[in-house]
Amino acid sequence: MHTASNSKKIPLLTNNHFSYTNTLMLKRYSLLPVVFFVVLLTGCKSRDTESPEVIITYPPNNIYIEGTLEIKAEAIDNIKIKKVEFYIDGDLFSTDTTTPYSSLCSVSSNPNSHTIFAKAYDNEDNYGLSDIVNVFILDTTDTEPPMIAITVPASGAAVTGTVEVKTETSDNKDVSKVVFYVNGDSISTSTTKPFTYLWDTMPLPNNSYTILAKAYDPSNNWANSMVTVRVLH
Repeated sequence: MHTASNSKKIPLLTNNHFSYTNTLMLKRYSLLPVVFFVVLLTGCKSRDTESPEVIITYPPNNIYIEGTLEIKAEAIDNIKIKKVEFYIDGDLFSTDTTTPYSSLCSVSSNPNSHTIFAKAYDNEDNYGLSDIVNVFILDTTDTEPPMIAITVPASGAAVTGTVEVKTETSDNKDVSKVVFYVNGDSISTSTTKPFTYLWDTMPLPNNSYTILAKAYDPSNNWANSMVTVRVLH
């Protein structure tokens, strides 16, 4: 007769087994928010809000240009420059997407003073502006020289102390400047009307001196006027 002790017993799950299994499950579920947060962070990129910087390297300010105006610019960004736009008198003229950034403009048909600036964009469309540069276009079709006369002092006059040299000028376009010379040496340039010069004769010895005034128009046509005076202290 066989006893029940020889039959196989099915092991019972203990409380310890339940405790271990439950702990693993809790650990798995507790990691889910952390994993989700890490995935969320790696999937999001912060937006670039830094603006590029751009400067016009050519032409310099207040230059006279004849024929073709070449504009050159340098631009930098913390990530990448997408494009540089060139503006003339506030209007978009051209766009360059590759370095070195530049633009060519035929200006001989439009003689005048003009303003230019550059506008640089990055990939997020942040932008930066250059300083404004003024350029003056020479009128190559103008070949008529200006007119100029020294009105004070009169030729042959005796002068002493500080003498105001006065001129009268005219041109079919405009007079851009008058350069004053004494005995052939350039001593002053006036760019605004009335074109005058204060000549200090005190350091000079008594003698005869030649004063010459040379007027230029925007196309670099020129004319001059000359008087001879005596310095007497």
